[in-house]
Amino acid sequence: MRKKRQVHHRAPVLSNWKTWLATRRKQQKRRTIKQRLRWVPNTLTLCNSWCGFAAILWTLTVYERDQNVYEVLSISALIILGAMIFDVLDGFAARMLDAQSMHGLQMDSLADMVTFGVAPAVLMAILTHVLRDSQTAMQMFTTYLLCAVYLGGAALRLATYNVHALLEHLGIDRLCIAGISYGSEIGLEYAIEHPGQVERLLLFNATAATGPWLNDIGKAWNLASADPMQYYYT
Repeated sequence: MRKKRQVHHRAPVLSNWKTWLATRRKQQKRRTIKQRLRWVPNTLTLCNSWCGFAAILWTLTVYERDQNVYEVLSISALIILGAMIFDVLDGFAARMLDAQSMHGLQMDSLADMVTFGVAPAVLMAILTHVLRDSQTAMQMFTTYLLCAVYLGGAALRLATYNVHALLEHLGIDRLCIAGISYGSEIGLEYAIEHPGQVERLLLFNATAATGPWLNDIGKAWNLASADPMQYYYT
């Protein structure tokens, strides 16, 4: 006599539902933990920006401590150096906890702009102003100009890095860049650093180098702000 073939029935729907619910809860728990861990590198990034802010505030106290000028400014410099520790740790924590995101990248760039861009420039500018009696006007102007150039270079470098990171996040390999004024400077910088990714480059009101004519334009703007009618005679 031929045996009947045994048919294995699937588990009841209720059992499948319980398994799905348990899996769903585990996934939600992992997602919640990951969201909480994301604040670890973000907190370290905030500490970086707070160090920059503290360095600026401490530098401003130099006008109340005339006898300890170098001591005040050296402490500000140490605060900026201490911020480098947070800058290293936030990236390390983001990689270790798998908490990298575009939000964290933008926060890191803004913190670096404050701590390693604005704070050192302010420190040098205030040091120059405090020691103005031992300097000529030309020396002070040169120092202020170098501080401005340093600040602009930091902003340009971070903006270029952000553009590259955003393109990598979106998965864009080739692109056409169109820029106006400062956007043109970023486009030039990006094309120099990543020439293989730039297919076309369209620039308006851009400059690759500066000369005496730019200084004349700045003087004309100063005249225009003081006496608008004099602007038309320059």
